Amino acid sequence: MLTKLKKSIRVKKIYNKFKFIFESFANISNIGKNTYIDKNVHLIGLKHIKVGSNTIISDDSWLNVNERVDSQIGIEIGSSCYIGKRNFFTSGQNIRIKHFFMSGIN
Repeated sequence: MLTKLKKSIRVKKIYNKFKFIFESFANISNIGKNTYIDKNVHLIGLKHIKVGSNTIISDDSWLNVNERVDSQIGIEIGSSCYIGKRNFFTSGQNIRIKHFFMSGIN
């Protein structure tokens, strides 16, 4: 009985982990092709963030949408952009970064 309970708890933990990952990237359509977002990037309000193709967002950067209105993009980053390490973008209503933008570290 105890082993069944342990297996049940383990299965539930695994299920919850995959559910979180799936929900986090459910709006993958807002991310362009050949775009790399480092695993340490904080994306707050993901469904309100749009990133173009061939863009790189480096580690420890932070994209935060404060005003989350249905079907409205709060942060939009164009194609062929490079966001350096430890950059912080937070939007009230809207931030729009056009194509070929580059930022450095910090």
